[in-house]
Amino acid sequence: ALLALATMGVEFSKTPLADSIPQALRMRTSAELRERLLELFAKRHESPALAALRRVVAISDIHVGDPANTDWLRTLKPQRDALCILAGDVSDSLQQLAAALRLLQSTFGAVAFCPGNHDLWVTSPLAEDAKLRSSPAKLLAVLELCDALGVCHGPARIDGCWVVPLLSWYVRGDNGAAGGSIFHEKEG
Repeated sequence: ALLALATMGVEFSKTPLADSIPQALRMRTSAELRERLLELFAKRHESPALAALRRVVAISDIHVGDPANTDWLRTLKPQRDALCILAGDVSDSLQQLAAALRLLQSTFGAVAFCPGNHDLWVTSPLAEDAKLRSSPAKLLAVLELCDALGVCHGPARIDGCWVVPLLSWYVRGDNGAAGGSIFHEKEG
């Protein structure tokens, strides 16, 4: 069924979600949310299937809201012996993210995902996403979605090496970073 996604085309706006949003909405306090996030961050991904992979392919910033990027994803040739590291900035829509992850799962032996800033935006007009009012709640929904789909979101061991996602973002020096910012203004 997953392989069929690549050949039939995925309706990115109509892909059903796992039970990720209700889980994020059940967190009534920031302490509950923090506790569940810490539990998910501690998860390690190890399996014979992961250990058997011999290559790593890394992609990022695929922004599947752009039809040209979605078309590009569909052109990727199957690489069942490779782990695909998807390093963020897929979509602010959980539905589009789910569809992209499923498409990559049909192409690669396994997928590891580390969300980027665009994936945690809470600006999506889709009804399901509109219920998520904070980026921490959205992060929980994204990680729960990954869990439901079998996508690695924590340290993963392949061929004797660990792939470790780093959830980190920079802040501009003028936004209170007290001189410790790694942000540098680009010329032009």
